[in-house]
Amino acid sequence: DIFKKAFYHNLLSKLHMIPIFRFRDGHENMKKNQEIFNLCNQKLSDNQALVIFPEGHLSTGIGLDKLQKGTARMAFSALQNNPSIDLYIIPVTFYYSNPHHYRGDAFVECSKSIHVNSYFEAYKEHDALTINKLTTHLEEAMAEKVITIADDKYKTMVRSILKMYRNEFFIKRNEVIFKDRQIYQNSRLISNNFLELDT
Repeated sequence: DIFKKAFYHNLLSKLHMIPIFRFRDGHENMKKNQEIFNLCNQKLSDNQALVIFPEGHLSTGIGLDKLQKGTARMAFSALQNNPSIDLYIIPVTFYYSNPHHYRGDAFVECSKSIHVNSYFEAYKEHDALTINKLTTHLEEAMAEKVITIADDKYKTMVRSILKMYRNEFFIKRNEVIFKDRQIYQNSRLISNNFLELDT
């Protein structure tokens, strides 16, 4: 929606940010996706990287929302355009200790890269099925790294526990990068254990 406003459209375009339109954005906007895909195809053919937000929206909640199929569609479109490129998707997940407050902690996790070319022959035979398979592969890879609270009734409790746990660590706030992964890894372990409370 923000791209509909001329000021933000121009600003975000200068930052090399481009929109992908969804079905709910209307049929006329959906037609614009081909032009955007062509631009992305060219960038990938030129060995440039793209950053994609595969959930299709912005969320400050804990956990991973269902992924849209646009990432897979874009990847296969690039291979159709230029089958000689060696194309990988690197699943990256982010976790913010408090996304609404300045100078909270941000943790970044990268998973094993997914070689899109290994799906391409199957895509030629069954495009829709292979798009689903690649999307599922990406979703599973990201889900392994995110902090998940399956039941909303535990969210407030888990957030409080995680805050108390993080306060046990002394983090120098003038450090831009904090390399100790223990905080994030243990936070994920704590939250995921709540999945077993109702079992």
